[in-house]
Amino acid sequence: MDIPPDVQKQLDEQKKQCVFCKIVGGEIAGKKVFDDDLTMAVLDINPAVKGHTLVMPKEHYPILPYIPRNVFLHVFGVLPNIVKAIKESLIVFGVNIFIANGGVAGQQSPHFLFHIFPRESGDGLEKFDFGPGKNLDSDKVSEGVKALSYAVPLLMRKFFSQNHESWHSGSGSTPEFLSVIRDSSDIVYEDERVLCVTPKNPFCAGHLILYSKVVEKLFENLDSDNSSHLFQVASIAASACFEGLQAHGTNIVLKSGKCPDNPSELLSVHIIPRWQDDGINLSWNPNKGLNDGDVSSIIRDKTFFIGTRENVSVAPATPHRSTENVVKVSVTQKPDIEQIDDAVKRVRM
Repeated sequence: MDIPPDVQKQLDEQKKQCVFCKIVGGEIAGKKVFDDDLTMAVLDINPAVKGHTLVMPKEHYPILPYIPRNVFLHVFGVLPNIVKAIKESLIVFGVNIFIANGGVAGQQSPHFLFHIFPRESGDGLEKFDFGPGKNLDSDKVSEGVKALSYAVPLLMRKFFSQNHESWHSGSGSTPEFLSVIRDSSDIVYEDERVLCVTPKNPFCAGHLILYSKVVEKLFENLDSDNSSHLFQVASIAASACFEGLQAHGTNIVLKSGKCPDNPSELLSVHIIPRWQDDGINLSWNPNKGLNDGDVSSIIRDKTFFIGTRENVSVAPATPHRSTENVVKVSVTQKPDIEQIDDAVKRVRM
């Protein structure tokens, strides 16, 4: 989205106090596991599971819709390689990626970031089953399907009119591994690479699920273009929830591979609209110490081989400088919810 000068001025002021901007700039140390020109990944010091990693653009953006396209393509294009490195270093077979847009969705930092959770049996993080919701208002569910079936394709047409993709000309075909899902769901949007549906038994009103038409199970097998497009559609679908449903926030949750709450092992991305006091709890209990020891160095040994440095023009971050005093930082610190909510309100307008 285009950021007006007065809003950009506010963001520049936020950056001066942003903990994660200070990590990027080297004023505060973090357990870095990946670093390139535009992206940084650090271990969470209050992890839900071993290897719990925070990934962020180096520049300060409050929520996902604010990220410029060139930065978006880079961050989400390199993500499969980061996931692959984490899974291989920890020898796990599943992964979740968790994004919160808005305070009601669990966003606690005004610097946009997302979580990578390496998954294994018995890890205790069973928050993302997304089975049939209880006591759902059927009228509200139907209204949500109708609104999103209009809004998502409309926003995608607008996206493609502004960002020409040589591979895109229509809806494409459906791979065999998605045929049952296609036949048993209401289709909201599809193109040659992605299928977006509303499940017959949704977790909540407005619940959307995206599937890759390119890769069946393992997210890390996507190339950079298909990864960034999958998240581009997810971001646009989340924006449709803001605009079409007047949601107060959204969660974007990727499930891939063998996870306790992903019995099919399919690669899927769930869009969960959020409202104040909606009763949905996707928060997790921190387990201090899981990321201690040599976890960061083990992962760094794998991410070291990711060749991603590019000359991309963005606003410069604070110059890096080393620090001797390690200040532990986690997204569980007191948030500035007003900054986050202001950003969400501008998207909803």
